[in-house]
Amino acid sequence: MRSLFARSKDLALSLGAGIGVGAIGGGVSYLFLKVLSWSNDTRLDNDWIIYLLPVAGLFIGLAFHYGGESVRRGSNLVLEEIHEPGGGVPRRMAPFVFLSTAISHLFGASTGREGAGIQITASVTDGISRLFKPSPETRKVLLITSIAAAFGGLSASPSVESCLPSRCRRKGAFDTKLSYQRSLPGSRASTSSSGSVTDTSWSQR
Repeated sequence: MRSLFARSKDLALSLGAGIGVGAIGGGVSYLFLKVLSWSNDTRLDNDWIIYLLPVAGLFIGLAFHYGGESVRRGSNLVLEEIHEPGGGVPRRMAPFVFLSTAISHLFGASTGREGAGIQITASVTDGISRLFKPSPETRKVLLITSIAAAFGGLSASPSVESCLPSRCRRKGAFDTKLSYQRSLPGSRASTSSSGSVTDTSWSQR
């Protein structure tokens, strides 16, 4: 039996991780949604801009070809790092995905924001966590927590997203212990991220 002190310490660390990652997810979500709103409003006010979509697409393609090869796999790369921790989520993923998504919306391309939000939040979270040299298991939990934070912030609703971390599977089966470790910080992160966006009086469009 683990001591009460050890379990209390784990609980405190999980809650702290959830709050910290939630703050990152909330900040990323708020800024991301604001920029996408500006991009969409600008396009609607300037109909002619859609004719430049091929040029924007070429620019984004060349940028990823010459400087973003390591981030091309997108959300799949994040999931790979959860199941098989390796070199980490590239730090450059955040600016590449953020800018390419904003440019795509500006020129009228149909792109989602949830996947982009996950990639940006995971990149920032993993980049910061690697400064402290966490264990592979800790990095895994932080990445899963960042997914919950991204969804919570972008949807401004933690009710469903807080359950997502426990649904990450490995080899087709749940790891009960790790699922619990994921769920607690994930729930806290989703709530914190959602609250951050809501408290700044931002509503999704």
